[in-house]
Amino acid sequence: MSKMNSAEIRPLSVESMPLAGVNLIEASAGTGKTYTITGLYLRLLLEKSYSIEHILVMTYTEAATKELRERVWTRLLEAKEAFSLGHSDDPLLQSLLTHFSERDKALRILEQALHGFDEASIFTLHGYCKRALDDAAFESGLGFEVELVGDQTQLLQEIVEDFWRVQFAKMSKPFAAYALQQLHDPYSLATEMAPHIAKSYLILPDMIAIKDYEVRYTECFRAAQKIWQAEAESISSLIVDNKSLNGNKYRKASIPNWLDELQLFFSAECVEFSLPKKAEMFSQSILKSSLKKNKTDYPQHVFFEQMEALVEVAEQLNNSLLEQLSNFKVELIHYAREQLTLRQRESSSNLLMHC
Repeated sequence: MSKMNSAEIRPLSVESMPLAGVNLIEASAGTGKTYTITGLYLRLLLEKSYSIEHILVMTYTEAATKELRERVWTRLLEAKEAFSLGHSDDPLLQSLLTHFSERDKALRILEQALHGFDEASIFTLHGYCKRALDDAAFESGLGFEVELVGDQTQLLQEIVEDFWRVQFAKMSKPFAAYALQQLHDPYSLATEMAPHIAKSYLILPDMIAIKDYEVRYTECFRAAQKIWQAEAESISSLIVDNKSLNGNKYRKASIPNWLDELQLFFSAECVEFSLPKKAEMFSQSILKSSLKKNKTDYPQHVFFEQMEALVEVAEQLNNSLLEQLSNFKVELIHYAREQLTLRQRESSSNLLMHC
């Protein structure tokens, strides 16, 4: 479908489409875009007497550019044969034969196009930009050997790795552990961040301090750990032997596993910042709210009160870690944006020095 202007939309006809002004062609996959391009190319050569170096064709990929060059070349050969024979089964070529009566002139134009086809301006977008910079090297201030990087994946990966090394060296232990758990490695982080590098509207928020939460968590952990190591057996029996707890919440088959996880958790010499999955089941408020109907005899112990405090501060710490991770990613985006520009300039400067 060819859009001539905002008020005029008509079915596309390569034979009659105007060759002046601006035309927008809407086409989906498999609708003959290449056929249309090669047809318009022929018409510009024959009807406008343009030389091939004055017709610019651009596409997206190297593969598409190669195919397009081959298709234009083949179209020129087909047109030459049609004008030599004076007829063609191709509707477009037959239309050109009908409307272009000077067959000898047409053959000369086509011969010249084929002879100088190496000069045909059929490029990828970045290939055309490279050509323009080469042709205007002095005006642009760049060297003749400037290399355009179409894919910045490798450069971005290097930048993310640099950022990763510097940031992880100065992170707090809980945030480093959390970040590693969520981000895995700099390779997956680079993939995640790549689509956002060009989004200049992203604003870097203030970094959230987690030191206070870390100190409070450590205090709660050590207090609970001390009680558990001294009274683990009696604490366990308060849960296992209690007949008032709701069996759907505190299943007999599950409780031993929970206790084993607690034992492993509090056996660590260093502070563990990742709570066991069911740590909240040992908090005093959960135990009190998990009684069977008409039961009031819930397990009570200072350990359960300490676990309540530990679970609460752990949640606060995790929320701050989540905010910190978001800030970490935004800071990386800003850093990567600056570094991409800087390193590209340095690369250009190095090329200029060697010209």
